[in-house]
Amino acid sequence: MPPFLQLRQASVVRGGQAILKNLSLAIGLGEQVAIIGPNGAGKSTLLKMLSGDIYPLHRAQPAIRLFGQARWDLFSLRSRLAVISPALLEQQQRQPDCPGLHLILSGLFGSIGLRANQQISSAQKKQARQIAQELGLSKLLAQTVGSLSSGELRRFLIGRALINNPQIIVLDEPTVSLDIKARTQFLQNIRHLARNGRSIIMVTHLLEEIIPEITRVIILQNGRILADGEKDQILRSSLLSKTFHLPLRVEKNNGYYSLSLKP
Repeated sequence: MPPFLQLRQASVVRGGQAILKNLSLAIGLGEQVAIIGPNGAGKSTLLKMLSGDIYPLHRAQPAIRLFGQARWDLFSLRSRLAVISPALLEQQQRQPDCPGLHLILSGLFGSIGLRANQQISSAQKKQARQIAQELGLSKLLAQTVGSLSSGELRRFLIGRALINNPQIIVLDEPTVSLDIKARTQFLQNIRHLARNGRSIIMVTHLLEEIIPEITRVIILQNGRILADGEKDQILRSSLLSKTFHLPLRVEKNNGYYSLSLKP
């Protein structure tokens, strides 16, 4: 698969501190990838660079290419690559009166809720309802954000992402604070998207979030790539113990992994 993301010795500096250090990486269209690592490893910074929110240090040769381009229109980029993050969740929660249908449709404009000057066609409304049906949200379209559970709201954010029919969905710590039922429902929706050809890029520190369809895992540590390869080769007790500086045990069950302290 051709890469949608190419990094060549990309570095990001914030407040005089190097957050990402000479990172070289390629992720192809159609790949399913998890990016893991301890707090402060640079995971969220990499995500922001991937989504066009921040840029690496300037070099003679472009340090980053997205979909083969060194320059891009941010709105066009976000129609091909959708991000679901805690920051987006928090922004949506500030609009408690926004109906679920409007939340999905707001993805067309990259806005938080719909504004009076944003025109929606009947075809777009039909598309939003079809997406809601696929996600099991049809009965909740009239409910407001403030009346939705945390799990329901996260699934509406999937719908908001899908309204632009993106090729890639990036998830940043997607199930934090969800109970086991809500987490299971959310991950089932993500698994369906992966099985139907969308690339999933998941940034997480929870192995339990890594769906079976993900085949590649990248470990970041101190702004550098510590390991990158097939999931079964990366998610090993010895390597993760080195990553987190703790005696850890990795277990696998029904395609999912879990991490615990060794007794």
